[in-house]
Amino acid sequence: MKKKNIEASQKEAYTENDMSLGVRAISDIVFKYIFGTEESTEILKSFINAVLTDAGYPVISEVSVANPFNLKTYTDEKMSIIDTRAKDENGNIYNVEVQVRSQADFQERSLYYWAKAYAEQLPEGQEYGRLHRVISISILDFKLFADHIPFHSCFMLRENGNPDYVLSADCVLHYLETPKLREEPATEVEQWLYLLLHAGKEDERMKILIDNNEYYKQAMKRYEYFVADEQARLAYEARQKFLHDQASYLGDARREGLAEGLEKGREEGLEKGRAEGTARGKHEQALETAEKLLSSGLSVEHIAAATGLSVEEVKKSNTES
Repeated sequence: MKKKNIEASQKEAYTENDMSLGVRAISDIVFKYIFGTEESTEILKSFINAVLTDAGYPVISEVSVANPFNLKTYTDEKMSIIDTRAKDENGNIYNVEVQVRSQADFQERSLYYWAKAYAEQLPEGQEYGRLHRVISISILDFKLFADHIPFHSCFMLRENGNPDYVLSADCVLHYLETPKLREEPATEVEQWLYLLLHAGKEDERMKILIDNNEYYKQAMKRYEYFVADEQARLAYEARQKFLHDQASYLGDARREGLAEGLEKGREEGLEKGRAEGTARGKHEQALETAEKLLSSGLSVEHIAAATGLSVEEVKKSNTES
């Protein structure tokens, strides 16, 4: 009985002081825990509908998670991609991911994974008409686009001169850049992101949001469960270690590449300098020879042929002398 009380008090302490543990709801593994389970489909539907509504799309009525969260799977710190994939009542696919660090070529990366999800729908020999729409939602904890691009941007395949003409509605990519969020969230999608960014903080705005929206409340309950779960926290720490190691490896590679580039540039610069110096010396010697030959009465044309100088340079050597 005593052991149970201790465990209960520890769980309560984790729930009350979760921010001191450094667990961020905006991280990919915590997001997947909150939204990517069979028990959290209503929360996921609310979030997706907030994104769709903000971009002017119709909402969905049902959603199912195609790759549910499995704690054993995510204790593997080598996993590089943790996304949430779901389907709506019409078979359309939603791929939701969180990225906390800026990456080179992120647009191409997100387009690649959209294309991969789109192509994976079609078994060999099936007709293209069986393909369903794939909607990519990327939550970014960094700026991807210029400041004048809004917090929520949405891209489709449109005709260049007639943007109202869409080649296909099957390709939709949403980007949510959290650094561009307003201090006071107004839209539902802004409120969702504010909630995730401030999970564990007890400020007045958070209290109002949670008290007035059942889905926000459920999401924060799942966040608290994650923080209180020792195995989940271990998986989180392993994931953070992997991301830090990955960033360090990339940083080392960039620094090594920069050093090699500088050394190569220095060597090439020296070689170029030597070549330019040699060429300049040969040119000056040819000018001196031309000057001497001119004084002997040899024609300008013959001197040019003999020294490799142009006729103009031979004449100029005589003038400068």
